[in-house]
Amino acid sequence: MRDVSEAANVSMFTVSRAITTGEGVSAATRAHVRSIAAELGYVPNQFARTLRGGSTRTVGILAANTLNPYYSTLVASIEHVLRERGYHGLVMDAVLDGEYQTDRENAFVDDLLQQQVAAVLLTYSISSENASRLREQGVELMFVDSEPPPGFEDLSSVTPDNYSGSRAIGDHIAAHGYAGPWAFIGFPQNYGARSPRQAGFTDAAHAAGAEVELIESRNDAESSYLATSAYLDARPTPPRVIFATNELLFQGMLRSTRERGLRVPDDIAVVAYDEFAWASLLDPAVTVVDQHVSTIGTVAATALLAALDGRPAAAGRRTQIRSELIVRRSCGCTLTPEN
Repeated sequence: MRDVSEAANVSMFTVSRAITTGEGVSAATRAHVRSIAAELGYVPNQFARTLRGGSTRTVGILAANTLNPYYSTLVASIEHVLRERGYHGLVMDAVLDGEYQTDRENAFVDDLLQQQVAAVLLTYSISSENASRLREQGVELMFVDSEPPPGFEDLSSVTPDNYSGSRAIGDHIAAHGYAGPWAFIGFPQNYGARSPRQAGFTDAAHAAGAEVELIESRNDAESSYLATSAYLDARPTPPRVIFATNELLFQGMLRSTRERGLRVPDDIAVVAYDEFAWASLLDPAVTVVDQHVSTIGTVAATALLAALDGRPAAAGRRTQIRSELIVRRSCGCTLTPEN
């Protein structure tokens, strides 16, 4: 650090701030110091910092299926906020082959504690035992796209408004006059988003006089394909609409309906929760609920850093990000370029 200070002609205090949080120095000074540090091959001694401060500037991100493109978008938005404040994320995945693994979660919590992370962002409701272990060691916790487990209601969370989003897409389906049955492809119940998404869609169906048939799947495309295929093969006629509750489940469902020659939306309307890059590229383009994943990640990471700064107002807060219905043609709508 002394070498960087001398080469950059600034104080060691300025070097420290420029390389870590970036606070208290101008953007030009920060860029200058970091450039000099890179030229000299300077690497901050994270172990020494840990001895002084008791924790690293690492934030653990415990994911629930990194094969799902949703998580790549979520993690990218979280890490963008963390980097701006001199933190970095460490991503771990508690799901293997579309199924949650208790042993993986336990091992990851051990690793996070050993690495003395400053905080952990949790994308699903971990066990109460592991939540207790993290809190006992002073690790700040924030839930994103999930709610805290029972007994930890004082912890904060940032989630999409899953019920309203699913109710909106269900009400839109009802406006088409589809009598039913409607089908709902759900990932496992231990994902917090499952229940409100199912409830919103089911309430809309019942209000329209339609029944909802459930297709249970693990949280991956292949499981969705197999579950949808078994469901369709067991029925004399297809349901009038299928609602897939994320991009992976939509992929598997679409493969199954296409193999059976079902025309969208003439034979079957298909809709999905979550906007994805190729939704507008299909023919017909897919009607979706956009939960604004990047906003969820940005708000969660910002709230977590506020909690690390000791701001009381950040604790115990339930923040819901409003979802948005994006109407295209897979639901049966006929859109013109002017629409």
